[in-house]
Amino acid sequence: MMKLIILLFILPLYIFGQSTFVLPKDIETKGYVAAISEYIKALPKNDKNNYDTLFIGKHEDFPDIQLPKTIQTIPIVLLTNQEAEEKFKYRSSFIFINMIGDFDKTLSFFKLIVFKTEKTSEKNYWWPLHNFNTEFNFSINTKVFDKEKSDFEYPYSNKYADNK
Repeated sequence: MMKLIILLFILPLYIFGQSTFVLPKDIETKGYVAAISEYIKALPKNDKNNYDTLFIGKHEDFPDIQLPKTIQTIPIVLLTNQEAEEKFKYRSSFIFINMIGDFDKTLSFFKLIVFKTEKTSEKNYWWPLHNFNTEFNFSINTKVFDKEKSDFEYPYSNKYADNK
């Protein structure tokens, strides 16, 4: 009985104590564009030539935003996983990026998980290459994102990525 009383007392504190911070779409879009731009800038010169287009995954946690058609002169295309699979009808391989963003009132964090996709006669492969993490300080009032830090992670081992 005592547990029930404590639960009834504490539960409303958790429910009403939740953050109601909602980021305006234009600022959220600007954050995603800044993260993709930082990724492109951070790529080694020889890798940039291999990226004729960046295909960004439109998964269920991706926000309902529109990205510009190009970022840093590289074409950007949003694709669902099904649309990405359909790309194999006329492309044998491409770079596909799943992106996750997290915002609070003054800080944003993005993780880009980068895949090289490859079509063979047996099946389609999704080879993870690396992760790119970037963090920004930002102000809702000025809508300015200032890069705090960024780095690459190489946790994968496959024919395209060797735990560098």
